[in-house]
Amino acid sequence: MSILVNKDTKVICQGITGSAGAFHTKQCLEYGTKMVGGVTPGKGGQKDPNGLPIHGVLAAYPNWVVTARSENRLTADLDYGADPRLLASFPFPHVLTLRQSDLQDLLAQRLAQLGVEVSLGQEVQTISVGQGAIHCVSMPQQRGSHVPGKRASALPPADAIVRRAEYVIAADGFDSVCRRALGIELVEARQSEAFAIFEFEADLAELQHEAYVVLGADSTSAFWPLGPTLGRWTFQVWEQLDENPSLEALQQLLGERAPWFRARPEQLGWVTTSSFERRIVSRFGSNRLWLAGDAAHVTSPIGFQSMNRGFVEASELAELVSHRLRGDADARGFQRFEREQQREWRRLLGLGTAPLPGWLSGTDQARLAPCLPASGADLDALLAELSPAQRPHAPAASSQRTI
Repeated sequence: MSILVNKDTKVICQGITGSAGAFHTKQCLEYGTKMVGGVTPGKGGQKDPNGLPIHGVLAAYPNWVVTARSENRLTADLDYGADPRLLASFPFPHVLTLRQSDLQDLLAQRLAQLGVEVSLGQEVQTISVGQGAIHCVSMPQQRGSHVPGKRASALPPADAIVRRAEYVIAADGFDSVCRRALGIELVEARQSEAFAIFEFEADLAELQHEAYVVLGADSTSAFWPLGPTLGRWTFQVWEQLDENPSLEALQQLLGERAPWFRARPEQLGWVTTSSFERRIVSRFGSNRLWLAGDAAHVTSPIGFQSMNRGFVEASELAELVSHRLRGDADARGFQRFEREQQREWRRLLGLGTAPLPGWLSGTDQARLAPCLPASGADLDALLAELSPAQRPHAPAASSQRTI
C-alpha cells in the first residue's frame, strides 16, 4: 500500500519516550518534519524534551471503530465519552464549537428524553419567594414585552403558565427578572468593551479544526470554526459602533488583524456590534432561588466564558438542590458555592491576586484568560499548554501574536 506524504504531513511518534523514539523524533525535528506529538501508554499529559505533547493512548487504543476503508485510506471513529480513562489520558482532545441555537435544541431534546417538561419560548414575568416554595408566572416570549418596574396584575393572563417549585435555578439572562426579585445588584467589575461579531459562510474545510486568538498591540480578536462552511470572527473595536457590520467591514478587519487567514468570507449570517459590560453579582442567591449564567455575570464574548461557566454553576446548583431535597445536606453547601463562584469570577475578570499558570504574565495574561472557553482547573491546564506564534505575514508594526 502506498503512503502519500509531503512537507506538510503531520507526524506522531508511537513510543516517543523510548530511546529509539526520542532519538528519531529529535532527528525528524532537525530535518524539518512536522512532528506534532507522541504516544506512550501511562504517560499522557506530559511533554517530551522537545516540548511535544505525549498522549497515553491513540493508535494503540483497541476500541477504534472502522467506518470506511479504501486502498490507501482508513477512517475510524473513537468515542471518548465511552471511557473516562481515555479522556484522562488524552487531555483536551478537542473543543466543541456550535451555534447557540443548535445547543438549545440539543439540550431540549435531551431533557425531553429524560421526561422533563420543556416550555420553550416562555419568559418569566413575576416570581415570588415564599418560606416553603417559589411561585413563578411565565408567558410566551415577546420582544419588548417586559417593562422593568411595571406592576403585575393580581391575576395572570389566560396564556400564562403558573408554577410552584421548591427551588429555582435562574438562568434568565442579563435582564434577569429573578435577580431583580431578590434585589441583587449586578456590579461593574471592569470597564466595558466593544466587539464586532461576524458569523460567515466560507470554505473552512482546512480550518474547521483550528481556533485562533490574536493579541494585537491594542486589540484582541478571535476565530472559532462552527463547521466546514461556517465560522465566527470576533474583533474588539472602538469606532463605528452604530453601523451594522458588513462583508466589506469583515474583509477590512481581516486585512488589518489577520492577513494570514486563508479562507475568504462569502456571505454573512448573524452579525452584531455591541458593547459588552463586565459585571458580577454581589451575591449568587439565597434560600431557594439561585442564579447562574448571564443572570449572574457578564464578560467578553470571545471565550464564551459566561455561558460555559453558567453550565458549571447550574450543574453544581442542581446537585446541591438534589441533596437538599433528599435531606442529606444543609445550607452550608450553598454558602460554599457562593464563596467558590465569587472567587473564580474575580479571577476570570482579572480582579484576583493569584497568578495564572503558563508562559504569560502581567497584562497579556489578563487579556488571554477571558479568550479561552474554560474556567477553574481546565483553564489552568489550557494556559499551561499554550504557546505563542509570531505570524510572519502580519505587519511588523502591529506586533500581533496568534495563539
